[in-house]
Amino acid sequence: MDTKQIRKIRKSGNSYVMTIPPAVMEALKLKEGDSVSLVTDKDRVELVKQEPDVVNEDFINMVDSIYEEHKETFKSLVDK
Repeated sequence: MDTKQIRKIRKSGNSYVMTIPPAVMEALKLKEGDSVSLVTDKDRVELVKQEPDVVNEDFINMVDSIYEEHKETFKSLVDK
């Protein structure tokens, strides 16, 4: 995809927003909720899709639950 597409920058609260064309979404395999990074170099910006976090919220909740259930055991291990 080497076509030039013009987009307008709009203000939204304290930020600025720009739409992403469907062709770019498809080329980067982006979907709603994905994260991207903007890499700047002089007067150019590169949009890069970010891989999802390896540790998701469900895993963190599971670890928290296990810790709460076995808190005293974990505390006793610290003292050894």
